Amino acid sequence: MFYSHTIFASQMKEKLVRIINIIVMATNVIFTVISTFTSDKLGRRVLLIGGSIGCGIGLFLAGLGASKTREGVHETTPFVVLFDFAIFFFIASFGLSHGPICWLYMSEILPLQWMGYGTASSWVFTNIVGLSVPALLRNIKAFTYEIFFICMCFSTVYVFAFIKETKGLTKREIMKLFESKGDETAKGLEP
Repeated sequence: MFYSHTIFASQMKEKLVRIINIIVMATNVIFTVISTFTSDKLGRRVLLIGGSIGCGIGLFLAGLGASKTREGVHETTPFVVLFDFAIFFFIASFGLSHGPICWLYMSEILPLQWMGYGTASSWVFTNIVGLSVPALLRNIKAFTYEIFFICMCFSTVYVFAFIKETKGLTKREIMKLFESKGDETAKGLEP
Protein backbone atom coordinates (compact mmCIF):
# COMPACT_ATOMS: atom_id res chain seq x y z
CA MET A 1 0.00 0.00 0.00
CA PHE A 2 2.91 2.34 0.66
CA TYR A 3 3.99 2.11 -2.96
CA SER A 4 0.79 1.34 -4.84
CA HIS A 5 1.21 4.53 -6.88
CA THR A 6 4.71 3.53 -7.96
CA ILE A 7 3.68 -0.05 -8.66
CA PHE A 8 0.68 0.85 -10.82
CA ALA A 9 2.36 3.85 -12.51
CA SER A 10 4.73 1.49 -14.30
CA GLN A 11 1.73 -0.05 -16.11
CA MET A 12 -0.95 2.63 -16.39
CA LYS A 13 -1.50 6.23 -17.28
CA GLU A 14 -1.35 8.71 -14.38
CA LYS A 15 -5.06 9.52 -14.32
CA LEU A 16 -5.98 5.84 -14.00
CA VAL A 17 -3.31 5.30 -11.32
CA ARG A 18 -5.02 7.87 -9.06
CA ILE A 19 -8.35 6.09 -9.39
CA ILE A 20 -6.72 2.70 -8.76
CA ASN A 21 -5.05 4.07 -5.60
CA ILE A 22 -8.40 5.17 -4.24
CA ILE A 23 -9.81 1.71 -4.97
CA VAL A 24 -6.78 0.08 -3.25
CA MET A 25 -7.34 2.16 -0.11
CA ALA A 26 -11.09 1.47 -0.16
CA THR A 27 -10.41 -2.26 -0.55
CA ASN A 28 -8.18 -2.21 2.52
CA VAL A 29 -10.73 -0.29 4.59
CA ILE A 30 -13.63 -2.53 3.54
CA PHE A 31 -11.79 -5.76 4.36
CA THR A 32 -10.49 -4.35 7.65
CA VAL A 33 -14.09 -3.56 8.66
CA ILE A 34 -15.13 -7.08 7.63
CA SER A 35 -12.32 -8.43 9.82
CA THR A 36 -13.73 -6.49 12.75
CA PHE A 37 -16.98 -8.40 12.48
CA THR A 38 -15.50 -11.81 11.68
CA SER A 39 -12.61 -12.02 14.17
CA ASP A 40 -14.91 -13.00 17.03
CA LYS A 41 -16.84 -15.49 14.89
CA LEU A 42 -14.01 -17.18 13.00
CA GLY A 43 -11.17 -16.57 15.42
CA ARG A 44 -7.84 -14.80 15.15
CA ARG A 45 -5.85 -17.90 14.24
CA VAL A 46 -8.16 -18.86 11.35
CA LEU A 47 -8.01 -15.33 9.93
CA LEU A 48 -4.23 -15.22 10.24
CA ILE A 49 -3.77 -18.60 8.54
CA GLY A 50 -6.24 -17.70 5.80
CA GLY A 51 -4.67 -14.28 5.43
CA SER A 52 -1.15 -15.71 5.18
CA ILE A 53 -2.29 -18.09 2.47
CA GLY A 54 -4.26 -15.35 0.67
CA CYS A 55 -1.38 -12.86 0.85
CA GLY A 56 0.99 -15.56 -0.37
CA ILE A 57 -1.21 -16.37 -3.36
CA GLY A 58 -1.55 -12.68 -4.17
CA LEU A 59 2.21 -12.12 -3.97
CA PHE A 60 3.03 -15.20 -6.04
CA LEU A 61 0.59 -14.14 -8.78
CA ALA A 62 1.81 -10.54 -8.62
CA GLY A 63 5.36 -11.77 -9.15
CA LEU A 64 4.24 -13.89 -12.08
CA GLY A 65 2.29 -11.02 -13.63
CA ALA A 66 5.07 -8.49 -13.05
CA SER A 67 7.69 -10.78 -14.58
CA LYS A 68 5.71 -10.91 -17.83
CA THR A 69 4.95 -7.20 -18.19
CA ARG A 70 7.15 -4.48 -19.58
CA GLU A 71 7.66 -1.44 -17.38
CA GLY A 72 6.45 1.81 -18.89
CA VAL A 73 4.35 0.11 -21.58
CA HIS A 74 0.74 1.10 -21.02
CA GLU A 75 -1.13 -1.74 -22.67
CA THR A 76 -3.60 -4.16 -21.17
CA THR A 77 -2.34 -7.71 -21.45
CA PRO A 78 -3.49 -10.79 -19.55
CA PHE A 79 -0.41 -10.47 -17.34
CA VAL A 80 -1.21 -6.86 -16.46
CA VAL A 81 -4.73 -7.95 -15.51
CA LEU A 82 -3.28 -10.85 -13.49
CA PHE A 83 -0.90 -8.48 -11.71
CA ASP A 84 -3.66 -5.99 -10.89
CA PHE A 85 -5.98 -8.75 -9.63
CA ALA A 86 -3.14 -10.21 -7.53
CA ILE A 87 -2.40 -6.87 -5.86
CA PHE A 88 -6.07 -6.40 -4.97
CA PHE A 89 -6.26 -9.99 -3.72
CA PHE A 90 -3.20 -9.34 -1.54
CA ILE A 91 -4.68 -6.08 -0.17
CA ALA A 92 -8.00 -7.79 0.61
CA SER A 93 -6.23 -10.71 2.33
CA PHE A 94 -4.01 -8.37 4.31
CA GLY A 95 -6.95 -6.17 5.33
CA LEU A 96 -8.87 -9.21 6.50
CA SER A 97 -6.01 -10.65 8.52
CA HIS A 98 -2.53 -9.35 9.18
CA GLY A 99 -3.43 -5.66 9.09
CA PRO A 100 -5.90 -5.59 11.99
CA ILE A 101 -5.55 -9.03 13.62
CA CYS A 102 -1.88 -8.65 14.55
CA TRP A 103 -2.73 -5.52 16.55
CA LEU A 104 -5.71 -7.22 18.18
CA TYR A 105 -3.73 -10.35 19.01
CA MET A 106 -0.85 -8.33 20.43
CA SER A 107 -3.22 -6.43 22.73
CA GLU A 108 -4.70 -9.72 23.95
CA ILE A 109 -1.52 -11.67 24.67
CA LEU A 110 0.86 -9.00 25.95
CA PRO A 111 0.65 -7.58 29.44
CA LEU A 112 0.10 -3.83 29.56
CA GLN A 113 3.70 -3.10 30.57
CA TRP A 114 4.96 -4.88 27.42
CA MET A 115 2.57 -3.27 24.92
CA GLY A 116 5.03 -0.48 24.13
CA TYR A 117 7.69 -3.02 23.14
CA GLY A 118 5.21 -4.89 20.97
CA THR A 119 4.05 -1.72 19.26
CA ALA A 120 7.61 -0.47 18.75
CA SER A 121 8.76 -3.78 17.25
CA SER A 122 5.79 -3.78 14.90
CA TRP A 123 6.62 -0.29 13.67
CA VAL A 124 10.34 -1.08 13.34
CA PHE A 125 9.64 -4.05 11.07
CA THR A 126 6.97 -2.14 9.14
CA ASN A 127 9.56 0.55 8.43
CA ILE A 128 12.20 -2.00 7.43
CA VAL A 129 9.80 -3.48 4.89
CA GLY A 130 8.60 -0.05 3.78
CA LEU A 131 12.11 1.31 3.29
CA SER A 132 13.44 -1.79 1.52
CA VAL A 133 10.69 -2.17 -1.09
CA PRO A 134 11.74 0.70 -3.42
CA ALA A 135 15.31 -0.63 -3.62
CA LEU A 136 14.05 -4.17 -4.15
CA LEU A 137 11.64 -3.11 -6.90
CA ARG A 138 14.37 -1.06 -8.57
CA ASN A 139 17.02 -3.80 -8.42
CA ILE A 140 15.28 -7.16 -8.58
CA LYS A 141 11.89 -6.02 -9.91
CA ALA A 142 9.32 -8.87 -10.06
CA PHE A 143 11.37 -11.12 -7.79
CA THR A 144 10.50 -8.69 -4.96
CA TYR A 145 7.03 -10.22 -4.83
CA GLU A 146 8.46 -13.72 -4.69
CA ILE A 147 10.65 -12.81 -1.69
CA PHE A 148 7.57 -11.65 0.18
CA PHE A 149 5.70 -14.76 -1.05
CA ILE A 150 8.37 -16.86 0.69
CA CYS A 151 7.90 -14.74 3.83
CA MET A 152 4.16 -15.49 3.73
CA CYS A 153 4.90 -19.22 3.42
CA PHE A 154 6.94 -18.97 6.62
CA SER A 155 4.16 -16.89 8.18
CA THR A 156 1.60 -19.60 7.41
CA VAL A 157 3.76 -22.27 9.05
CA TYR A 158 4.52 -20.02 12.04
CA VAL A 159 0.87 -19.14 12.66
CA PHE A 160 -0.19 -22.75 12.26
CA ALA A 161 2.51 -24.01 14.65
CA PHE A 162 2.72 -21.30 17.30
CA ILE A 163 -0.26 -18.93 17.37
CA LYS A 164 -2.88 -19.93 19.93
CA GLU A 165 -6.54 -19.06 19.51
CA THR A 166 -7.73 -16.34 21.89
CA LYS A 167 -11.29 -15.95 20.59
CA GLY A 168 -13.76 -15.63 23.48
CA LEU A 169 -11.13 -15.85 26.22
CA THR A 170 -10.58 -13.42 29.07
CA LYS A 171 -7.15 -11.86 29.68
CA ARG A 172 -6.62 -14.25 32.62
CA GLU A 173 -7.54 -17.28 30.45
CA ILE A 174 -5.18 -16.07 27.73
CA MET A 175 -2.30 -15.73 30.19
CA LYS A 176 -2.95 -19.27 31.44
CA LEU A 177 -3.00 -20.45 27.83
CA PHE A 178 0.58 -19.23 27.45
CA GLU A 179 1.82 -20.63 30.76
CA SER A 180 3.60 -23.93 30.71
CA LYS A 181 4.70 -26.09 33.61
CA GLY A 182 7.85 -24.68 35.09
CA ASP A 183 7.59 -21.50 32.98
CA GLU A 184 8.34 -18.63 35.32
CA THR A 185 8.20 -15.95 32.60
CA ALA A 186 4.41 -16.03 32.30
CA LYS A 187 3.79 -15.95 36.05
CA GLY A 188 3.08 -12.55 37.50
CA LEU A 189 2.09 -11.09 34.15
CA GLU A 190 -1.61 -11.33 34.82
CA PRO A 191 -3.47 -8.04 35.04
